[in-house]
Amino acid sequence: MMLPYQRPAESESNHDHLSRDGSNLRASRKDSEHRRGDVIIYTNEGIVTQGTILWVAAPGEIAGKQHPMRYIVEPDGETDTFPHLVYPGEVIRLAAVQEPVLVKCPYCTGRHLESQIEYCLFNPNKPEI
Repeated sequence: MMLPYQRPAESESNHDHLSRDGSNLRASRKDSEHRRGDVIIYTNEGIVTQGTILWVAAPGEIAGKQHPMRYIVEPDGETDTFPHLVYPGEVIRLAAVQEPVLVKCPYCTGRHLESQIEYCLFNPNKPEI
């Protein structure tokens, strides 16, 4: 048992916390396949996306509904959007080897391969083909 003024042991400080009471957004690193800071490739609404895990959320009840463990992920190239909620079944793999991924285009509302964004029809400075 830990007294309120004691500093947690190193193994206890490896838990990720987000909620004020620490109830349902806490997951031990050993409880999840991926960790905070990992770059993963996952599906989001049928689109293969790459992003960085911001948080590992433990299973728990939210608004009276049970949720399994999930990852809070910031999609690469999309700083103007909310983080994605990714369940373990939606994770394809770690992004150790880069594979083609659709990213948000700065010139239109669509998504393109990262290497093809400069050729977007709405890019005012697109190169001639």
